[in-house]
Amino acid sequence: MTSSDPKLDDRRYAIFTYFARWGNYFMIMLTGYKNVEKKNLDHICYKKYLGEDWTPKWTGAPTLICNHRSWLDIMIGYAYFNACFVGKTAVKSIPGVGRCAVLIGSIFVTRVGKDAAASRAKTFELI
Repeated sequence: MTSSDPKLDDRRYAIFTYFARWGNYFMIMLTGYKNVEKKNLDHICYKKYLGEDWTPKWTGAPTLICNHRSWLDIMIGYAYFNACFVGKTAVKSIPGVGRCAVLIGSIFVTRVGKDAAASRAKTFELI
């Protein structure tokens, strides 16, 4: 986040994320998706690909890489996976959505123009 981005103290951030997640659950229910299935992938064995001596190490946060088809995908990503996102800089200028995107820790990238290459490199570092 840059110095011009709004920041919340820990208590306000916890309150914001609580209401943001429940607001997303509510919006998901309004669209008719009552239960989104979260698949547990712990049972998958990668020894076939990574060698017989491979053992799973579940440390750190997982990375979920996907492209969204609608705003509902973003709501599901935040509500069920507590994800933050990489988005174009134009998202910051959308009223309400831009501020929420900044507050959940989204990373913004300039996709076109003379600053695009430097912005992509900085985004890669931040991820």
